[in-house]
Amino acid sequence: MKKNIHVLILFFFVFITKNTSAQLERVFVEKYYVSDANDESNTTGGTLKSGSTTYRVYLDLAKKTKVIRLFGNDKFPIQFSSTELIYNNQIDGQSFAKDFVRSRYSDNLVALDSWLTIGQTSKFQGGKSIFGIPKEFDTDGSFIGGVNNDGGSQGVVAGLMINKNGDIGKALTDADGMVIKNVNVTGWTSNGLVIAGIDSTIFGLGGFKKDFKSNLFELKCDGVEGVDTVLNHVLIAQITTKGELSFNLNIELEIEEDGKLKRVLYVSKNQNTDNSTIYSPFLSYPFSCGCTDPNYLEFDKAFVCMKEGSCKTPVVIGCMDQNACNFDAKANTSLPTLCCYPGKCNNRDITVVCPSLLEDNVNCSIHPNPVEDGFVTLNVQTGVEQNVDYEVTDMYGKKLINKTVGKSTFVNERVSLEDLNAGIYQIKVQVGLSVFSKLIIKQ
Repeated sequence: MKKNIHVLILFFFVFITKNTSAQLERVFVEKYYVSDANDESNTTGGTLKSGSTTYRVYLDLAKKTKVIRLFGNDKFPIQFSSTELIYNNQIDGQSFAKDFVRSRYSDNLVALDSWLTIGQTSKFQGGKSIFGIPKEFDTDGSFIGGVNNDGGSQGVVAGLMINKNGDIGKALTDADGMVIKNVNVTGWTSNGLVIAGIDSTIFGLGGFKKDFKSNLFELKCDGVEGVDTVLNHVLIAQITTKGELSFNLNIELEIEEDGKLKRVLYVSKNQNTDNSTIYSPFLSYPFSCGCTDPNYLEFDKAFVCMKEGSCKTPVVIGCMDQNACNFDAKANTSLPTLCCYPGKCNNRDITVVCPSLLEDNVNCSIHPNPVEDGFVTLNVQTGVEQNVDYEVTDMYGKKLINKTVGKSTFVNERVSLEDLNAGIYQIKVQVGLSVFSKLIIKQ
């Protein structure tokens, strides 16, 4: 019998902790570069303040999962924001990284431009295109920074983007986070952008904007997997700013389910979702931190990271129905299948589950009291079948209601007091040789 209980509890925990975002495993933000005074001195494409950080946003996906589109609509807007201006190169900046010609990355600070993408970071030319990859996995060197960009020459410590700030991991002169592949992503379309002026980037003319927000946006292609299809990291944005970055993303993925391809939407808001739309807390940044341990009541699936001291109340699973013979006053998480009643104990031995419920032990309860809606519920539990009768009298002993329920081990009777005036009454219940009585108030 105990084995059945353990199975029930295990099922309960599997149910509440099941990861509903199986294809989108996480989102991570890479510190790609931090600009210095040398970079600020170059104003060819607009001034980039020293200390500005270039962030790259990656989706970490399950194997055989492709990114189809980024989108924003009335239900789920898309937004990238900063507390400071977002940098856009005013000469060669692009809204989408797929529109860059590879050679342009060696011009001034074009490599730090802000843009969106789906994996690809250059046009398809000569049978090849370039894709983003986290710098820690990039082993093929770099074609940007230092001698590759304006002002540098072989053997001379000069050029742009040479800062080796410890926060960025590999220097851009050692790893550019881009690899060449013989892949042509097809089916590119986009909607919802206003193109104007010399700077056609998504974040505004001249870079003088702190955010991009849209409920009518789409960047779409036929599907992209990560450069490493096992790790499956897909780059979707690069943002350069001196301020604090925040975003809300919505994506469409193509997944394989039961041997068939299926499209699923992952969104940043936990509302208006259905079977084809899944909420993921990873799509909102900065990530929300709190209790991520499902063994505590403070657990919330919206939390991405653990906050110290946030998990306070351990989950205690038990029967929280006061009418059950094994009601657990210490429980704070209800599992109804654990509740046991005479004649209904989930195929368990009631004398084992409720040893106090013996042949000469009767439990009788009457609720609610006071009575507001004209009905009172009578519950009787006993170890063996016994005759059950009850009657309702007024304060003078006049019998107003009288009923014989018959032999039973469990009674759940809804007694109507609708025809009685407001006042105090006595209900008397006889179970075998035992008699229970209680005063009840009808309001």
